[in-house]
Amino acid sequence: MRMRCRVVLFVASAIWLVCGSGALAHTDVTPEEARELIDSTEDLLVVDVREPFEYCDERGHIPGAVNYPLTSGVLYARYEELPLDRPILVVCRSGGRSNVAATFLDDQGFPEVYDMNGGMNAWPGETVPCKYAGGSGTAGDPYQIATAADLIALGETPEDYDKHFILTADIDLDPNLPGGQVFAGALIAPDMSTSNNFQGTAFSGTFDGNGCRIANLTIDAGTGEYLGLFGSVTGMAVIQGVTLEDADVTGRKYVSGLIGYNVGTVSDCRVSCRLQGEGFAPWRFGGLVAFNAGSIDNCHVTGEIFALDSSGYFGGLVGWNEGPITDSRARVKIVGGEGCWEIGGLVGENRAPVTNCHAAGNVTGGDRCRFLGGLVGVNYDTILTNCSATGDVSAGARSNRMAGLVGGNPNATIVFCYATGDVTAGDSGSELGGLAGDNFGTVTDCWAGGAISLGLNGLSAGGLIGYHGGSAANSYVTGAVSAGEEARYVGALIGRGSGRVDGCFWDEETSGPIGNAGGQGRTTSQMQTASTFLEAGWDFVDETENGAEDIWRIVEGQTYPLLFWQKYGGGTGEPNDPYQIFTAEHLNAIGAEPNDYEKHFRLMADIDLSDYVYDRAVIAPDTDDTEDLFQGTPFTGVFDGNGHAISPLVIRGANFLGLFGELDSEAVVVGLCLRAVDVNGAGVCVGGLTGQNRGSIRESCSCGVISGFERVGGLVGNNIGTVAQCHTTASVNGVSIVGGLIGSSYTDRGIRHCYAMGSVVGDWTVGGLVGQSGFVGPGRRRLEGTVVGCYSSASVAGGGAGGVGGLVGEYFGEISNSFWDTQTSDQVISAAGTGLTTVEMQTASTFLDAGWDFTGEAENGVEEIWWIEEGRDYPRLWWERDDTSL
Repeated sequence: MRMRCRVVLFVASAIWLVCGSGALAHTDVTPEEARELIDSTEDLLVVDVREPFEYCDERGHIPGAVNYPLTSGVLYARYEELPLDRPILVVCRSGGRSNVAATFLDDQGFPEVYDMNGGMNAWPGETVPCKYAGGSGTAGDPYQIATAADLIALGETPEDYDKHFILTADIDLDPNLPGGQVFAGALIAPDMSTSNNFQGTAFSGTFDGNGCRIANLTIDAGTGEYLGLFGSVTGMAVIQGVTLEDADVTGRKYVSGLIGYNVGTVSDCRVSCRLQGEGFAPWRFGGLVAFNAGSIDNCHVTGEIFALDSSGYFGGLVGWNEGPITDSRARVKIVGGEGCWEIGGLVGENRAPVTNCHAAGNVTGGDRCRFLGGLVGVNYDTILTNCSATGDVSAGARSNRMAGLVGGNPNATIVFCYATGDVTAGDSGSELGGLAGDNFGTVTDCWAGGAISLGLNGLSAGGLIGYHGGSAANSYVTGAVSAGEEARYVGALIGRGSGRVDGCFWDEETSGPIGNAGGQGRTTSQMQTASTFLEAGWDFVDETENGAEDIWRIVEGQTYPLLFWQKYGGGTGEPNDPYQIFTAEHLNAIGAEPNDYEKHFRLMADIDLSDYVYDRAVIAPDTDDTEDLFQGTPFTGVFDGNGHAISPLVIRGANFLGLFGELDSEAVVVGLCLRAVDVNGAGVCVGGLTGQNRGSIRESCSCGVISGFERVGGLVGNNIGTVAQCHTTASVNGVSIVGGLIGSSYTDRGIRHCYAMGSVVGDWTVGGLVGQSGFVGPGRRRLEGTVVGCYSSASVAGGGAGGVGGLVGEYFGEISNSFWDTQTSDQVISAAGTGLTTVEMQTASTFLDAGWDFTGEAENGVEEIWWIEEGRDYPRLWWERDDTSL
């Protein structure tokens, strides 16, 4: 989800009443006297209290003046930044505001304050325009970057590289736009030479992205070096809050999306990029930073990196790392050429601690590659803690030292980590591991779940470690291990080596009861039982006999052991590794973590909520019961019901009720059924699944009782998104805008291939399927609704206020190929749709003639959306079980 810019206008938190009683008296000066004062007083500070648009207009401002606007409250909020030990001259446009400001500074104890009468209107001296879009480059008044021209001007002004900057608007650098260009080097702090070392001025200031975005940065440097938004950043620099979207960078060395060479502090940055190697043996490529000797915290990268033959040190986040990395992740596809080396989903070569980090991208190499890891290519003399990788790792013939987490781990430590990606090497490969390719360091309290596949004539492969010369303890494996003919050393846990192994296990049903250089095989049932591991001395939550660190936990009989830092029932929330939800506690935990609302989730079992009664939505609840507009954090991620059900769902509240309060436009809910729903709301937007939907709901259902005041539906209260191949058998009650499936739907994305059974009762605007489809608001503003290929057999009753229909109570837009049962509904009219008898509604030809796509016929399509038991039932959706008790 794209972040929005923060507002950069600083507003006072209180209104100051300045009376001057007991205050120091400032000195009034004429403009001429002010100019003499500036010329003769070396440490005088000029404070301009006009608003930024005045300070930066064509008239400009006094050279060296700082801008502390009075009217918008900046001076009141930030006066403590001004020095007490320097004389201050206050100026404004005509003298009125400067007098108020000077009096205020008197009251705050500033000993020497001057007020220029007549203001800038009477100023006889020199003025200068604003640099960039405003600001003075100080920490309290950073230069403002609002346009592409401002950003380019910054890059062309090395003397400002030690200043402070803040983005105040989104910037699009698309070379296809007017004034756009393809840059030949880094935009800021570019390398000025073709020598191996950086030649130029490194950036040493502060750059605050302020939640704004810089889009479509395009750099084609040929075989150039030190590339990215910044070429080189020094140890004094701070780069924070930068969102870089769709960067496209081509070069040979130190190539990145954000920073080519970093020794500074980088935090809270988001980058999506495509990096391309050029020239012979490109090296040190990273989606965020190519070479890092500074610190990186809470940064995320998505994109692609394409290398050439003999390329080295490639990472989704950092190519070569010598500084701490924390709480960061990368989902970057990396493709290396023949002979590639040291490539990792997060870091290529790592020499500093990496903590709480994750990589999800696939790593691929050609023939004769080495040191490929889902997280790190090679991990030297340092520690990886609380990390995971879920991408696949593969390379061609004669490749070696490849693993789901770390390709090579010489004299380093891996603790509390896991990997789930598959690892595949071509013929004559060696040293493949689910966690580490080769290990001469320490592996403790880790697990691996990926499948390991070694080609013909391979040397060694293990579910945990390919070649083991160090130590491994309290770790396990669940992935399958296989090898081609004449492979020499293949083990479910360890491929080969004489390293120490203590308290380690593999699942002999999933990994296979194959030759093994250590560890113990257990059945799947035993591997999902805590006692198996407790007896081996593993430290679990809520037990102290094996220690008090609480390293492991388990959902008995359902999951393998989970590390203490893993959320819910496992997974990382990434698309290829969704968070796993096994229990009611896991489901409730989602609602308590708004920061996870953008993640991916999957139900792994039916969820029993019989111990809970909610007063708001379970996930993404409305936080203000008094407002008709949603107040809270909407769900923006993906929730896969995986064919499971949640029941019962009991909610007593006000507005925006359902399992979800609001689904945002990027949200997806699929394959989820809610049984025994009992939702009773006193306000608006009440549904079984969600109060309000702006996203996509597919292949889902609800049954039970749903009650509310306005915009009430069996599945969705108010729909502004897509609902497809869903159904309800709910009893729905409301006052206005009430529907069996959806209360109101105002979008042409609409409702497709859905049905409603059960009953619907309301006073006005009541429909068996939808209460109101489309809307005409104030000023005749028209929002159209779409209903395609749907039906209702629900009973429908209205209170006599009007707008009651068997299918739809009221509509504006398109309703096509849709039907309602006039007998079961007790309604012979509808705002739209076709009314039919029960017999007609249970006859396939009724719907086939309308173009519905049924199983076993191809004339209306091959999606196979519907099936029917002719003469016994209504059409049912393809995904429904034979048991249609819902």
